[in-house]
Amino acid sequence: MAPHPCTDGDYDLAQVRKVIARVRQSVSDQGYVPNRAIQFREINLRRTTDRQALLQILRQIASNELRPMVFEEASKLGHALFDEDEIDVLLKQHGGARAWTVGDIAAFTGWKSECVAGWCEQGLLKATKAKRGSLEVWQVTEEALARFNQEFRVVSDLAKEGRTTSRKILKSCADRVIVTVGSRPAGSSSRGHLIRSCDLARILISPAA
Repeated sequence: MAPHPCTDGDYDLAQVRKVIARVRQSVSDQGYVPNRAIQFREINLRRTTDRQALLQILRQIASNELRPMVFEEASKLGHALFDEDEIDVLLKQHGGARAWTVGDIAAFTGWKSECVAGWCEQGLLKATKAKRGSLEVWQVTEEALARFNQEFRVVSDLAKEGRTTSRKILKSCADRVIVTVGSRPAGSSSRGHLIRSCDLARILISPAA
């Protein structure tokens, strides 16, 4: 029989199938837990910038130390469900920091992806460059995003929360000689303005210049 085109070289297709069968048979007793399930195919370098930590997780899955919540007989390995909380705990134990791409952050925050990319480029949101296939992407760790949220507030978010407009907030900043950062041109205007958290109090207590 001709070798499988995806398992050429050092990979043994028969052994791979045995490992998958063992993983399928090792389903956890806890069963499916809503809002905590992550597919096997999502356990990749989008979650961590540490390859060694990721490899350790995959080894634990292969050795049945880390068991799936659900792995149906007809399902492919990529669709097997694991406990996301358990994955994140293990990544931290093995030194791997959880990381997101610009697209990931835009999806769960509602921020424009071009704004997030701009903050990364300007060094306001600490990020590292990584390869994703043939593409070069920014990766942001959980710690870096938390630090960014402590140091800055997004003007458009403040406008929504205060039921006002970004333009009015920017005018209030200008009246108090408070400089926003992080913006980039968008047609005839700009977007992605950030206010340093330490400057918010000045807006509240300082009279206009």
